[in-house]
Amino acid sequence: MVRHMKHSICMPIRTSSGFTLIELSIVLVVIGLVVGGVLVGRDLIEAAKLRATASQLEQYSTAANVFKLKYGNLPGDIPANKAQAFGLRYSHAVSRNSGDGNGAFNCVQDLVYCSSGRYGFVNHEMTYFFMHLGDANLIAGNYNFYLSGYRDDGVYGGALRTTMSAGVDYPALKMNPLAGILPVTSRIFGDNWFMLSCISDTAIMGWINQNCQFGAAVPPAHDHRLLPMQAFALDSKIDDGIPSTGTVRAVRILGGAIAGVSYDITIYIDDRPNLCVTTSASTLYNTNNNSPQCSMLVKMR
Repeated sequence: MVRHMKHSICMPIRTSSGFTLIELSIVLVVIGLVVGGVLVGRDLIEAAKLRATASQLEQYSTAANVFKLKYGNLPGDIPANKAQAFGLRYSHAVSRNSGDGNGAFNCVQDLVYCSSGRYGFVNHEMTYFFMHLGDANLIAGNYNFYLSGYRDDGVYGGALRTTMSAGVDYPALKMNPLAGILPVTSRIFGDNWFMLSCISDTAIMGWINQNCQFGAAVPPAHDHRLLPMQAFALDSKIDDGIPSTGTVRAVRILGGAIAGVSYDITIYIDDRPNLCVTTSASTLYNTNNNSPQCSMLVKMR
């Protein structure tokens, strides 16, 4: 009897370590969805910051108007005797730069302190603006340019800060927390404005360097400014989107008081080509520039 033996034949098993086209397509779709979600999320965050900034500036304008109705003068511009009577902080005897009630933000009683030395910036009316709004409980925050603050009678009782920062000494801009907000009165444009920047071309009043420290004027720290795209977005939301016209403008700022002139800050339309704006005509924001180059003015309402 012949036995038939079954022989098993071992065939090699072929495996594949690659991806099929379907698998690759799925991976690409997932990557696309993730990237798209990140970009959309970033845009939503920027849009929220833009709305918050516009609301912030409107709030400060409203608070200033309420302050004027209540006390008869703008915050910062209120004379020292009235500020004292209402329990508001006022300028100390060294600087003598109390408010004069003329409706502008300027140094008045002592042009020496306005035109040289660090007291000019620290003690003139623009720095008291937010301090007074806080004193009157019209805005959140307690802004103070001094290390030790004031005595109970409101008179200065401490040393000046050697550094200052947005969010501590003056409000931080919602759109860029490194950029601050200060009120200014413009000789060129007239009227009162909010300046959005820590410093500008030669530094505000010529005494604050790029780190917001008191000292000689030097080129500014760009991170205290806005990106041209941010400036365009803010201008478009509040005004006309044109850097040289309307109630929102891209500017360059020069400091220093002029004898016989009340206003202390000279503000020009930013005409530096290829930085914040495209050309010296200043009709378009240079939105292709990803470097923070824009100092802005927003008119008080």
